[in-house]
Amino acid sequence: MARLGLGLLAAVAVLALASGAASQAPAPAPAPSSSVDCGAAVAGLLPCLSYVQQGSPQGKPAMECCAGVKGALKSPATVACLCAAFKQKYPVAINMTRAATLPAACGEDQAAFSKCNSKR
Repeated sequence: MARLGLGLLAAVAVLALASGAASQAPAPAPAPSSSVDCGAAVAGLLPCLSYVQQGSPQGKPAMECCAGVKGALKSPATVACLCAAFKQKYPVAINMTRAATLPAACGEDQAAFSKCNSKR
């Protein structure tokens, strides 16, 4: 029963992320191209929810989470989608520091999301 509740909560978070990413264009990062599915990019990070949730005791992201992060980092347009998603409000409390440092936690370029806050 608790697992069902967590699954439902995760699904709500992904839908909120996807709708926010699709409805708001990121100002500082390059705009996502029309061929990028922002909802799919955000859904690829669903396994990261237990790591980035506020108050999570999880010490490192799951392998599935890191696979999603690595996939997202392959495309600047996908990174732009995720930057837009980070700016949304969600029904689940997200530790934005952990979200922004997911690449480093997964052994990738720690500056991958640094353009989310840049003003060019």
